[in-house]
Amino acid sequence: MTAPATKRLKTVPIADAFGRQALFQQGGDASRAITEALLFMIVKDGLPFNTPEKEGFKHFLKEYSKAGGMPLWRGISRQTVSRLIDAKYELYAAEVKKVLEKVEYLSRTSDIWTDTQTTKSYLGLTAHFLDMGSIDIVLC
Repeated sequence: MTAPATKRLKTVPIADAFGRQALFQQGGDASRAITEALLFMIVKDGLPFNTPEKEGFKHFLKEYSKAGGMPLWRGISRQTVSRLIDAKYELYAAEVKKVLEKVEYLSRTSDIWTDTQTTKSYLGLTAHFLDMGSIDIVLC
């Protein structure tokens, strides 16, 4: 009879372990990258801000961590998600305002529609302009 196979754990030098821990500490490079990716997912997929607090998401993180993923990243709360998305909004809004301040002529359109399933109404705004600094003019 043979002994059952045991799973060997991968050993990591202590210096590497502490170095990796610093990456995942709050504000560390890896922590920041993971948080940014989470914010992108929430905004892009239209997920609720409390997604990181949900049981399923926490279970996913736990299993991912067991598989060698991001073991030291701590989740964030919906309040933190809200605060970070608001800060991103302010940053992008300032960038858009900077661009629009330089525009001489602006064409605007609007559209309103209602989602038939939720009966929520939406207003869409679109602005078009030419950036003369990036257009090549060729005279023939």
